[in-house]
Amino acid sequence: MLMKRTITAIMLISAVLLLLFHASAPVFTIACRVLMFALLWECMGVMGVHRLWQRLGWLLLGALLLYVFSHKVPMIFWWCSLGLWGMAAVAISLFPRGQMIWQHSWFSMGIALWMMLAACLGFIQLRHMQQGQWHILTLLILVWSVDIAAYFFGRFLGKRRFLPAVSPNKTWAGFFGALFAVMAVGLVLQHQLHLLPHYDAVLFLSAGIWLATIVGDFFESMLKRCYHVKDSGHFLPGHGGLWDRLDGLLAAVPIYVVVARFMLQ
Repeated sequence: MLMKRTITAIMLISAVLLLLFHASAPVFTIACRVLMFALLWECMGVMGVHRLWQRLGWLLLGALLLYVFSHKVPMIFWWCSLGLWGMAAVAISLFPRGQMIWQHSWFSMGIALWMMLAACLGFIQLRHMQQGQWHILTLLILVWSVDIAAYFFGRFLGKRRFLPAVSPNKTWAGFFGALFAVMAVGLVLQHQLHLLPHYDAVLFLSAGIWLATIVGDFFESMLKRCYHVKDSGHFLPGHGGLWDRLDGLLAAVPIYVVVARFMLQ
């Protein structure tokens, strides 16, 4: 299993680097849209949306929203996205109370569609910024740092469980260890790349990415518990589905976009 996970991770990282630094902006945009629809398809499987006409309806709605926001994404869109993730954080903290509303697939699908749309549009916006490829790579490295640090701090130092009703393997040690790690990585990246105007902004951004990544991870776990599903899919050998790997990233993208737009204007 470990070897399979390692090989899959290496292949994914290689594909991401090729797409970032060797593909044109239009090709990158197409790839982001395809990935969004793949995530949406997995999401429908998790939430029990199996009828073809229902799936086509959600895909059509996603395509319509992509068209509406294809030329300009207003700032209110990003504030709404952050508001939805804030609502998700509250739901996670209260779980299993309130889970009945999330068991309505139309409600959960609507929220998930908006979140996946925001991540897709966010990646496209970042790609078109000055040094856009490096901004996206920085975002990815920060999210990966949270995931890796939370795992190792939790495995070797973790004792007290953190929100066991949602994800029983998460610990307080992993929670705070990830914060320490992502801030250290953020400072190193800023020293090397100088993407943001000052180090205070980097620390603020790193803390935001830390919290968003954890919320994204727990949000998917909560939905899978609501629908009694272990993995979102089987697309990635040893890793489960695409959503299983990108859950934290979906929440982190709007944070990065909002901070970048304010700091780089």
